[in-house]
Amino acid sequence: MNPTANGFEGTLGIVNGPNVFGADISPLKITVTFETQQRLHVKITDQNKPRWEVPNVVKTTPPPNKPAKQDYVFSYTSYPFGFAVQRASTMETLFNTTSPASGVQFNGLIFEDQYLELSTQLPRVPNVYGLGERIHPLRLDSSGAYYTMFTTDIGTPLDINLYASQPFYMEMRNSTPSDAAHGVFLLNSNGMDVYLGPQQLTYRVIGGVLDLYFFMGPTPEKVVQQYTEVIGRPYMPPYWALGWHQCRYGWKTIEVVENVVQQYAANNLPLDTIWTDIDYMDKYYDFTWDPSRFPVSEVASFVAKLHNNGQHYVPIVDCGIPNDTNYDAWTYGLQLDVFIKDAQGQPFIGKVWPGLTGWVDWFSPNATQYWVKSVAKFLQQVPYDGIWIDMNEISNFCDGLCEDGAQLVERSKESIPFHPQNLEFDPNNPPYAINNRGNKQPLKTKTTTMDSTHYGGLLEYNTHNLFGYMETNATRLALESFYDKRAFVVSRSTFPGSGHIGNHWLGDNTSDWPDLYYAIAGILNFQMYGVPMVGADICGFNGDTTEELCARWMEVGSFYPFSRNHNADNTIPQEPYVWPSVLAASKTSLAIRYTLLPYYYTLFYSAHINGTTVARPLFFEFPDDTNCVWLDTQFLIGTGFMVTPVLTQGATTVTGYFPEARWYDWYTHAMLTSGPGHITLSAPLEKINLHIRGGTIIPTQTPALTTAASRLNPFGLLVPLDKTGRAVGYLYLDDGESLDTQSTGAYTYIQYVLQGNRVSANIITNGYAAAKQLSLKTLDILGVNVCPTTVSLNGQSVNFSCDPSVLAVHVFNFSVPMNTAWTLTWA
Repeated sequence: MNPTANGFEGTLGIVNGPNVFGADISPLKITVTFETQQRLHVKITDQNKPRWEVPNVVKTTPPPNKPAKQDYVFSYTSYPFGFAVQRASTMETLFNTTSPASGVQFNGLIFEDQYLELSTQLPRVPNVYGLGERIHPLRLDSSGAYYTMFTTDIGTPLDINLYASQPFYMEMRNSTPSDAAHGVFLLNSNGMDVYLGPQQLTYRVIGGVLDLYFFMGPTPEKVVQQYTEVIGRPYMPPYWALGWHQCRYGWKTIEVVENVVQQYAANNLPLDTIWTDIDYMDKYYDFTWDPSRFPVSEVASFVAKLHNNGQHYVPIVDCGIPNDTNYDAWTYGLQLDVFIKDAQGQPFIGKVWPGLTGWVDWFSPNATQYWVKSVAKFLQQVPYDGIWIDMNEISNFCDGLCEDGAQLVERSKESIPFHPQNLEFDPNNPPYAINNRGNKQPLKTKTTTMDSTHYGGLLEYNTHNLFGYMETNATRLALESFYDKRAFVVSRSTFPGSGHIGNHWLGDNTSDWPDLYYAIAGILNFQMYGVPMVGADICGFNGDTTEELCARWMEVGSFYPFSRNHNADNTIPQEPYVWPSVLAASKTSLAIRYTLLPYYYTLFYSAHINGTTVARPLFFEFPDDTNCVWLDTQFLIGTGFMVTPVLTQGATTVTGYFPEARWYDWYTHAMLTSGPGHITLSAPLEKINLHIRGGTIIPTQTPALTTAASRLNPFGLLVPLDKTGRAVGYLYLDDGESLDTQSTGAYTYIQYVLQGNRVSANIITNGYAAAKQLSLKTLDILGVNVCPTTVSLNGQSVNFSCDPSVLAVHVFNFSVPMNTAWTLTWA
């Protein structure tokens, strides 16, 4: 190992190669780069031959020189080779690839063509999170579990690899002198198992290189910020995307869809966006409208009415393109040569909803042109507002190639013509079988064969997990180029960096109580992956929901970052107006969501600029509280709003955990507790328990039935005192849709500060011209010591009331433009 200006470089040679799954590669090159004070990069690859590496995901470049200070210490042993990463402030070892001399032992580094293995020591009872996507509690099982990453369409069974590959984990160390978090990212798109066993974590990867990033935190929120600096900060959503969404697979005509919108209006329920599944398509062909059930003229008229009412429309677009010579999208793709090829060089043919199909090769230099023009042509018929992309794992109804549609069999091959120099290399049957779909199913199961090829001879074997990420990017570009506004793209399949270009929903869940619970962990995990705009199908997708389940799911789902009700075509209706109790619960919870829209939008701005989260586990804010490290039945929105849902059938109470802080009841503004401790709360069917954390000022707005109407309404402020009598909060305002708001400065950013008996508004940036037309008209101060006798705004007395039983001050009958600084005092 030789020192460099920004780290180390070295050569590794084989001493005793185990040749476990093929010949060991030697020599290897190791590059260690001290990239920032908090970020370390370690890369191991073949020194003599280039290997597959993931392109375009990393948004940072190595610095010419190492930073003046590092929060980590890198060390290594020469024989046998191993390396360790320690936290500089405590010298606690965070990652150590050398097997311990006693106790649980593991292999050293193994680097073969189709098998890479690297392990690290862990504490006896580690707190590890991430390694998705799968249905699992938030905190991972470390008793001997395999976490497989290989994108597949399989619904949402427990503990099986699903739609995304997210090879990132966060670990919380509850140790002295203070608790701290760190993160580890393996930049690799090949299939892999990560074994999490007693006192060890082991990567078992079937290709590529070992490209590791270490993030020192030390807080969980800082880890996510450092990670998203590498993979890209989250995309700033359009404001309307924060509203309520309704969808269903099985709305068979445009008249049915119109009726749903009418029912929402008749029941005074908020609705920002209506969605349609594949029902609208002609024979399930992308970029088409069924001429009898969804005539273009009627759909266009319907969308125009939505837009006039400040509402929006999002259709689904699947990724399979029917190989029909009378279909423009197919012939245009052939003309541009943009389809994935089979091993014989012909377009790979699989099968999904429209029948036999091919798939776009996103590595083709013509692919973006093909997709942008296809989407634009579709938009010219109906100006919809966003795109929902599905089936992009790739999902295939055949196991590999479909021969002719009569028999769904894979054609046999005599050889592997794309790789004649290495006949032992078999991408379809690698020597190490990852635990695909829970029982080591072949990699081609319900997807393409791994010997299918992309532009430049790239193999599906290496690129498989990138398809959804790359389709998301092309779809974003298509919408941005057509509208010159922010895009709204929701994708089922994701990879690191997907949050930089789009959003995610958790896939085809089930209408049952366990999936109601697991959705929370799924949403919190994707915050760690840098995809804050995420939600689950509310009330469940597969199977019939129940009135009670749907009421409870509507309550908690109203506070998901992405909030949409959606279900399958063979299930009962579950729109929130179907049952009176669900309607009542939905009206309450959605009114609160719309009240909190300014708070949510400000959190998304912070995520976009700083890489912070929107929803977060309690341990993000209370890392020193060991009761929080496993807690996934509650969650926070930002720092100051806690949701404690009912997740159990038949329950009329719920027990919540309240860490050490002042907590105020959302509904009464009374201080509930200063924590820490568990409290059992009343929870009748039509109520969800919500609490405000002292110290976080929350901007609000009078709710309406659309975000467009809500944006015009008066603002309010909730000002809850912490135990020191302080609070701080922020508000971000812009036009809700422009692409370049931050770079042009066309936004207003306000800081609110409470200290002593004074609340003040400080205008940090004042570039949103329409802010002067908006007004602050109410302010609520929670947790005062005594009710005041006077309240003054900028030195002038204002109306107020104070409830001595809860010590909350309500200030009203005033109006201050949002672009104006002010000071409020009381005595």
